[in-house]
Amino acid sequence: MAEGNHAIFSQGSSPSSPSPFPKPDPESNPPEPSAAMTPRKRRRRMTLIVTGTAATLMIAAVLIQVFRARDTMAGPQQKSPLSASTSEYFARVDDVLITREMVGSECIDRYGKDVLDNIINRTIIHQACKKRGITISADDVNREIQSIATKFNLDVSSWYELLQMERGLSPVQYQRDVIWPMIALKKLAGANVSVTDTEIQREYINRFGQKVRARMIMCDNLRRAQEVWDKAKRQPNEFDRLARDESIEQNSASLGGVIPPIPQYSGNTKISEEAFKLKPGDLSSIIEIGPPSRYIFLLCEGRTERIPHDINEVKDEIRADLLEEKTQRAVGLTFSSLKKTSRIDNYITNTSTGGVRRARGTALENELNGVQQTGGTAPTFGPATPQGSRVETPR
Repeated sequence: MAEGNHAIFSQGSSPSSPSPFPKPDPESNPPEPSAAMTPRKRRRRMTLIVTGTAATLMIAAVLIQVFRARDTMAGPQQKSPLSASTSEYFARVDDVLITREMVGSECIDRYGKDVLDNIINRTIIHQACKKRGITISADDVNREIQSIATKFNLDVSSWYELLQMERGLSPVQYQRDVIWPMIALKKLAGANVSVTDTEIQREYINRFGQKVRARMIMCDNLRRAQEVWDKAKRQPNEFDRLARDESIEQNSASLGGVIPPIPQYSGNTKISEEAFKLKPGDLSSIIEIGPPSRYIFLLCEGRTERIPHDINEVKDEIRADLLEEKTQRAVGLTFSSLKKTSRIDNYITNTSTGGVRRARGTALENELNGVQQTGGTAPTFGPATPQGSRVETPR
């Protein structure tokens, strides 16, 4: 299980009020022993593999789409004497020609920032692989996709259909923007990720052991938290109303402070330790979490029942899940480090980050100033392999 405050905030919270718990699901049930993967477990693992990777890499999945005319369009269809791939003109409306430059400018206005961010991130990874002599072949990508699809008991074609339907990712986008960077960063991280028996035991307890049922109130400063805590201490039966009126964590506040049951080894040890000291009806002390600093306290409502389950039946699954989570963290840290050390001058957003600016008069500066440069090829990703690099991308 992830340790540290970075692992305790839910995606559903607003930036100003991070939550240490995901949004409660009123229809959720305790996990049932089953060899088959349930839809809920499938979505959980899919989120980790797809969204988690894309989020860690910070790679936007927004690409320019070229839409072809459909047969259902009104009017007779005629072959255009112009080819968009070779002509400077993309369309004609009566006597007005629509040029490549006009279309390109419109695309940049609409999608330029996201597409450029995508290319920048891939270029950062590509350059790091090139320096380290790391090779990633199309076979590597295909094997990884096959392995992931197998985890969901799907063939690759069905997996692609699921990605398109649930995530809006085409096969090319998935290969280029998710799988290729993931494999590259795993190799760059070079971490021999392992899972200990203690970690497996703790995760087993989290999944099948007792959990604390509680309500929570969150405040943005200690003084306010103390005032609300005093009210809750005097009127514990009013905790529901106090949570709705006073808590800044929207997900739980709307439910009167109800949060998912707290496992014994949660992402924040302070919360777990405090929760497991409580008896039904007890109010916890005020707990500081963050950053940013937030202050919470709990009202204990009891504990869930332990779910009888043989650890040997789920040990391999738990190990695989923990390995995946630890690998994702290693990948995220590696990419963050690469991005900090890479000098990025973004001329669309007019921002510069990381690294050291190149000296004026270099080939790069000459190119940006319109001076012709000979030799060298900018890295590309997708169908072609970047020229001058050992890094191969999927075809």
